[in-house]
Parts: sequence; structure tokens; C-alpha cells
Amino acid sequence: MIIDFDMNYEIFNPVRQLVVNKRLGDALHMMRSLMASNQLFSLSAELEAIENDYALMLNYFGQGFEDPQRNQLFAKLLRKAWRCANDADLTFHIKNCPTYGYAATKGGKMRANGEAAKHYLENFTSDLAINELMGEAGVQQEAKIYEEHHEYISSLFCMLLTERQWNKDTSSFFTQLILSANIHINDALVLTSAIQLSLHNFFDPQKWLSLVEIYQNANDDRLRQRALVGWALARMQVYDIFPEIKEKMKEMSFDEQTHKQLTELQMQLYFCMDAENDHEEIQREIIPNLIKNNGFNITPFGITEKEEDPLQDILNPHAGEEAMEEMERNYQKMMEMQKAGSDIYFGGFAQMKRFAFFQTVSNWFSPFYIQHPDIRMSVEKMKDSKFMQVLFDHGPFCDSDKYSFALAMKTVIDRLPDNLKEMLDSQEALGPTMSDEEKKTSAYIRRMYLQDIYRFHKLFSDKNAFRNPFSTEKDFNRTDELFLGYEIFRGALQDEEVLSLAKFLLKRKRYRAMQQLLAIHANQSPQHILLQAWAYYHNQEYDKAKELFANVIENTPELENARLGLAKTLIRMSNYSEAAKQYQFLVDAKPSSKSYRLNLTICLIQENRFEEAMKHAFQLKYEHPDDNNVRRVLAWCLMHTEKKEQALQEYDELMATVDVVKDDYLNAGFCQWITGHVAESMDLFCTYADIVPNNKGLSMLQDEFDKEISFLSLNGIDEYQRVMMIDAVKGKRVKG
Repeated sequence: MIIDFDMNYEIFNPVRQLVVNKRLGDALHMMRSLMASNQLFSLSAELEAIENDYALMLNYFGQGFEDPQRNQLFAKLLRKAWRCANDADLTFHIKNCPTYGYAATKGGKMRANGEAAKHYLENFTSDLAINELMGEAGVQQEAKIYEEHHEYISSLFCMLLTERQWNKDTSSFFTQLILSANIHINDALVLTSAIQLSLHNFFDPQKWLSLVEIYQNANDDRLRQRALVGWALARMQVYDIFPEIKEKMKEMSFDEQTHKQLTELQMQLYFCMDAENDHEEIQREIIPNLIKNNGFNITPFGITEKEEDPLQDILNPHAGEEAMEEMERNYQKMMEMQKAGSDIYFGGFAQMKRFAFFQTVSNWFSPFYIQHPDIRMSVEKMKDSKFMQVLFDHGPFCDSDKYSFALAMKTVIDRLPDNLKEMLDSQEALGPTMSDEEKKTSAYIRRMYLQDIYRFHKLFSDKNAFRNPFSTEKDFNRTDELFLGYEIFRGALQDEEVLSLAKFLLKRKRYRAMQQLLAIHANQSPQHILLQAWAYYHNQEYDKAKELFANVIENTPELENARLGLAKTLIRMSNYSEAAKQYQFLVDAKPSSKSYRLNLTICLIQENRFEEAMKHAFQLKYEHPDDNNVRRVLAWCLMHTEKKEQALQEYDELMATVDVVKDDYLNAGFCQWITGHVAESMDLFCTYADIVPNNKGLSMLQDEFDKEISFLSLNGIDEYQRVMMIDAVKGKRVKG
């Protein structure tokens, strides 16, 4: 059967949770049951050894013997139980997931001798160096060397992916191998990704420590950034039973570069998650203009140049320049999105991940290199073009998109016109590119790798077999993509980095994540408390928001944003009297603010203080005569005073504008009704009822009548008239 990762992960997740909670007996009992029901017999002896050791410990404990090593022994059993549960989960994956089953078979032969793997990888670099000295004969041999090596590294990747929990010796061996200057950097990168992928599914403290050591000691920044992504995005909720992880995190908390890169990584993660929204924006706003202004037609038979219109030079001699300027503007917009961190190419390449190339897991994590055996046909077909080298040197894409591009070009190169083929030899053919300096930065290197990972988790055919670090958990209170929200990262960031990230999350409306971040990295600075208050506000926890906003105002009264937050919170709590006081304070401090005065007016209206509200409404109307929100507030005030005819005039002007909203018909209907224009009010009520979705118009109209009973009664509209108006509207709608 093909399993869904969420379902699979939860099979042994309760066992792991029991281990973390130190309920060892329950964990062992549940593990025994799960292993039996899923026929995972290969781990029976390991589980039995843990059970026997724990039974012996309980026996000594029950007899009242004192054992000074008891706590250490208990902790050791917890760690063994964790290993056993993860190995059982891995075995279940191998048995039920096609990708894991294939990888276990392919990588199985590699497990026998690690030294042999080390020897092979070191020989590969020397073989390439020797081959370069062989002239023409070496050219023929090179393809064979790369093909054999690709097969070997793919098998090694599969072995690491399906490796059980490591011991210290295994961790040390692969750490030193990857850091070795004697193996090719591409091999080190692929092996690091294999460890990462294994770690993300089944947390292993030794694999985590291995990635940390690679991060701390790698000389190549590409390797450093892969290792950072690997250990940072691992699900680290188990540090209590692995104190060495807590100690390592404490050590890294003193490294300013690590603080900075963790903060950047967290932001980049969200940029990746917005890839589909960015694609929609590009499709909606940028691509149509680019297509309109390019010089080619795309037809079923290939790409052809558009014929020039001879009249165009006469009718609009500057059309060519204007079209070029428009294209440059759109390219620049895409460039700005890319610089900000957006994944602008995801949508364009998403459909190009169906090549057989992407059925191999390791290919998703392979750095782009022209000698890759799976793109050899593309390279040979384009041997007279510099395109592949341009793509390698200047392509502004992540590696998997470069492979997509290379594979796709093989199918279209024959149908391209000659001048377009010539253009492929230039850097400009790839659209907006980054400078060489920018591409060398850690942020850029990390972003490209994150995009590779995002595509794998989004587009790989068997993606459900892997935990996705870009997804938000189903539990409303836990945002899994916020790795800095894990307890293990408490104290790992500087205050200014926490504030920067919180503001980033606020801007992107990630309110739950923002609240979680601030809770883990809590401090008592006014800015920190203020952001916490806004997080509570947006998550509709108004009591907590009110308390924190008030706390900030008491200690830092000059913070305008805190008073605004308190005012908005009080409105949400329907405490309009107190909200009016806060808005009055804001208006006094900034009389020119339309927003503050408008909200003050609304609060006064809710308190039935119409005369006071009207003074503010008239001032707003004078300062903003064409603002419909101002007109709505003024009209409502006038309608509740003796100036009903003036209110009627305001509503007439409002109804003549283009941005009339549903409630305008309702309120204008009330105004017509109380001024004696029954037929006009009926028409407006009918329109209101028609606009309300799901045929709920009449019931909502009745609800609105009930809310305004006091107002309508004061203006001579009694119960009988209200009933008849509903029936009249109902009858008119039926006839209509």
C-alpha cells in the first residue's frame, strides 16, 4: 500500500511522545503492540533487551535497593527506546513506501564498508584530474567516469536515507568524510542532503550533531548553508532526553553569525511558502505585459518572429521604445521580488518536474553540473551553443529548475528560430539575473537550496512519505514551519532579531506564528510586549491584548501604537465608551488624522452621543469631502438627529457613487422610511435582500429591523409597519 506520511508518522508518534514524557513502561508496551500488528519483527530482539533491562530495574526498585546510577540508567533506557521507535518507524516506511523500499534495496549494498565508500569518493577526484591530462581520449572517458560516479553517489544517498539511528562512530565517520578536502564538493553537498532528509523524518541526535559540526567547520559556504538548513529544520522537541543537543545549542547561542542566519532562514522559509501566491501575481500582472511586448509568436509548430506592422511606425513612431520600456519595468519588478526573497520561478517550472530525472530522489538535491549523465543528451544536442554554460554560470534559478530548463531545451531547440538560438548564448536570455557578488552571499546560496527543498516536498511523486518542513500543522496552536518557535531555540536569538522577525510575521499576517515566537523568546521590553499584544489582538484573544496594551501605555505612554491597539481592542470588546476616550487622546495628539477622528466618531455613535459625533463628522466632511466612509458616518449621525432631510441628501450622494456597499442600501432605506418615502425605502430594502448571499436577505433584514426597534419607534415606525414592510418586500421580490 502507498501510505500518507501524516498517517505513518502518527503510528509511532505516540510512542515517541511517551518516551519524551518519560513514561517508559507505557512506551515499551505500545511499541510492542505496534511492532506486532505491523509485523516489524526485525527489531524484536532490540525491544526485548530494553524490556528486560527495565524489568530488572523495576525489580530492584521494588525491593527497596538504593542505586546511585538509577537516574542515569533510566535516561539511557529512554534513549534506547527512542532509537528503537525510530528504527521501527523507518522499517515501516521501507515496507510500505515505494521510495523508501527502493532506496533500501539500492542502498543496501553500500552498508558493508564505509572505508570503501571513502576510498571511492577520494579516487573520483583524482580520476578526473588524471583524465584531464589524456586529451581527446579523456573526453570519451569522462562521460563514463561521471556515469559510474552518479550511480554510486545515488546508491550512497539511498543508504544514508534509510540508515537506522547512528552511533558516535558512524556520525564521526560521515562528518569527517563530508568535510574532507579530498572528495568533490558536489558529493559532500549531496551526502549532506541525504542526512538532512533522513533526519527530518526520524530525529537522530547523532545525525543532528553531525550537521552542526559540518555547519561549524565547512570551508565552502554552499556546504555550510546546506548543513544549517538540515539541523535548523529538524523537528527538535526531544532535547530533554538528549542533553548534548541542549548543550550544543547553548554553545551556538554565543555565535552572532548563527543568530543572523537563523533569522534569515526563518524569513526565507515563509518566502518559499508564498511561492504559489507570488506565481499568481506574476501571471496576473507581469506575464501578460511581457507576452504582449515580446517579438515572437508561440505556435504549435514552434516559435516564430512577429511580422512588423508598417503602419505602426506612422501611427505611433515611439511604440517600439514604449514596449521596450514596459518590458524593462516588468523585468525590474520581477527582479525586485526576487531580491526581496520571492520564489518567482516556482510556477513556471512546476510543470517541468515530470521528467524521469525527477523520479530519482537524489537528483532533487544534486548541484547543477553539465556533466550530469541524465542531461547528456541535452548537452550533446546543444553542443554548438553556449547555453548550458550560460545556464550553469548565470542562471538565476535553483539547481532543480536549471535541470528542468536543460531537459526542456532538448525538446524545443529544433523549433527555435536562428536569431533566438543566437540569443540563448547570452546571459540576457535567462531574464533578470543576480550579480556575481549577490550570488556568493550566504543568503542567496541558502535561498536557492531552500527552493530546491520546497520543490521536492511540493512536487515529488512520493512526497507524502516525507515530513514537510514548509507545512503548518493541523493543530491550530502549533505552526510547524516556525522552527524558531521550538523550546530548544529559547535564547538563541538577540532581542533585535526577535523583534525583526516578529514584525516580519505581522506584516505577512502570520499571527499565530508571531504569538508563538514571542512566547518562546519573551522579554519585558515595551516593543516586545507591544508586539505580543498585537499578536493576541489578531488572534482574537482580546482580554490578553487589552492587558498588554494597557501595560505598555502605563510604562511608556508616548507609544502611539500601544494606545491605538488598546482602542481597537476595546472596540472589538464592544466597550465603546473606553474606546472613545483612547481615540480622543489620539485625536488630541494628532488632530489631522482622519482615521483617529473617524473611529472616535463611530465610538460616539455607538454610545448614542450623536451631537458630539456630528461635530467630528462635519469636520471630516469639510476636510475629506469625497470620502464615502466619512459620508456614511455623517449621514448616520444626521439621521439620528433633527436633520433627517440633510441625511437623506447625504445618502442620495452616496448612492450615486460607484463604491456602494450592501449596508448602504439598508441605511438609505431606513432614512427614506423615517422621512415618509415608503416606496423608495421598499426598493432599497429589496436591493439589500437581493445582495445578501444564500437567500438569507429577508431574515437578515428582519434582524436589522429588530436591532433598530428603538430608533424606528422614536421615528413613528411601529411593529405593524415593520411586519408589513417585510411582507411587502417579500411580495415585491416574488413578483420581480
